[in-house]
Amino acid sequence: MQHVLMAASRFRCFWQVMVPLSGTALATLAVFIFLFQWNNLLWPLIMSSSDATVPIAVGLRNFQGQFATAWNLLMAAATLATIPVIALYMFTQRWFVKGIVISGFVAVRYTISENRRLKQLLHGM
Repeated sequence: MQHVLMAASRFRCFWQVMVPLSGTALATLAVFIFLFQWNNLLWPLIMSSSDATVPIAVGLRNFQGQFATAWNLLMAAATLATIPVIALYMFTQRWFVKGIVISGFVAVRYTISENRRLKQLLHGM
């Protein structure tokens, strides 16, 4: 493999080695960027002059009136607004799981007897 990489160009090494290794990080970054833009409120609220170009967060805000709020419509719109986020997570879930497996992150759980034994060892009993 080393002789193949030595003969390859920098772009080919980048494309065939670095990009596959950073796939989980890129997928996570894509999800975070999407969520940031999807939930963006202040900047579009200031800059948008038309209701056709506002993101969903501003549209949800528009459901609230000055004196009354149609809660049934607001909750229905909020439920519909979560559908693309859930779909994106379901699409990228395998990369999240792969990233956790590669990182070696393991949740440590102890039973009650193991906790007592650890306390005894720590306190020198």
